[in-house]
Amino acid sequence: MILYAYERIPGPIVAAAPAEWSLGRSKNGWMTQESFYEYVTSVFYKWCLDNHLEFPIILFVDGHRSHLTLALSHFCVQHQIELIALYPNATHFLQPMDVALFRPLKLNWSKVVSTWRMEHGGVSVDKVNFALLLNKAISMLDTKRILGNGFKACGLHPFSPDAVDYSRLLQSNKTHKNQYMENKEAEDKKSCIQFIEKNIFPKTLECFKINKTGIWTGEIRDTNLFYFWLRATSKVNPTQENLSTIEQKSISEYYQLATQACPNEGSQDASIENIHSILNSSVINDENLSPNMEPAECLNVKEGKNLDSIVNLDEKATQPETTKNIATSNEWRAYHQDLIEKKKKMEEEKRLRMELRLEKQKIKKEKEKDKKIKKQKEKEKKLKNVSSK
Repeated sequence: MILYAYERIPGPIVAAAPAEWSLGRSKNGWMTQESFYEYVTSVFYKWCLDNHLEFPIILFVDGHRSHLTLALSHFCVQHQIELIALYPNATHFLQPMDVALFRPLKLNWSKVVSTWRMEHGGVSVDKVNFALLLNKAISMLDTKRILGNGFKACGLHPFSPDAVDYSRLLQSNKTHKNQYMENKEAEDKKSCIQFIEKNIFPKTLECFKINKTGIWTGEIRDTNLFYFWLRATSKVNPTQENLSTIEQKSISEYYQLATQACPNEGSQDASIENIHSILNSSVINDENLSPNMEPAECLNVKEGKNLDSIVNLDEKATQPETTKNIATSNEWRAYHQDLIEKKKKMEEEKRLRMELRLEKQKIKKEKEKDKKIKKQKEKEKKLKNVSSK
């Protein structure tokens, strides 16, 4: 599942998404308690039934608070889904997605994006194309084998505490120290860039940002300054680097996907999690959407209650009312098609009303014309009678 930071998901995004995937929306594009509840109850559980899985089943989650709510616990108990939260801060050795899938997926993503950009004149990947490219990157993987190895390496299936590489825990202190030094260095670089940009005329700086693809088309006198600024900013924030380096960027910089993607009926039984939404980057942005891309109306479902209605439930209230934020691509397409049909019907009714109005106006004008002619004849007749006398 892909989450978007939209009030209404635009039609072209829905049309381009793979049919077996699900799409969702939230305020900032991140997973929320409501959206995850709706995903499990409306998409994941339905997929399990359609594929005739034998219950009970285990659903592993990463322990984030958006994945663990009272309402979801009630639902899972009632439907024989064992919800298990993995130990926190242990993604590097206990979560199969991080251990086995993400690295090869990132490599494939780099290849797919690089090829796509070369075939499309170097344009940026936008939100419409994202799902198609991600689906292509996933389809290049042997997900069944990779995920099987991941669960085995994490000791989850088959269950084996001895399968975990505990030696990796000893590296944590060194990792935290290196991370601190990297963060400090990044902050120093940002301060330096801020100082540089303060001493550049605002209009010139605006031109620099417009030409951040790496090709300067402005004043010749600003050429050296532009390339100095470009090189300095690329050191601070790689996401603003020359777009030719897009293939080196992780898909986790762009979107957040659900913990469990709705798998294909074939070999693509992979799930994607923790792919974060940074939609204001130079690679994926709202400007790449066509101005003719009209957002679709929200699904006509009763608006849900606030978060408290899901968290603070009594024992009897096991299923909260929620906003319809999550649906499969086919469901979204059907909804969009229904909107199109309704719009056509409204336009047809409007056209018929216009024709009827014009017809009435025509009849009215003809009556007025006949009335005017009749008056004219009566007037001529009176004049004729007067002249004859």
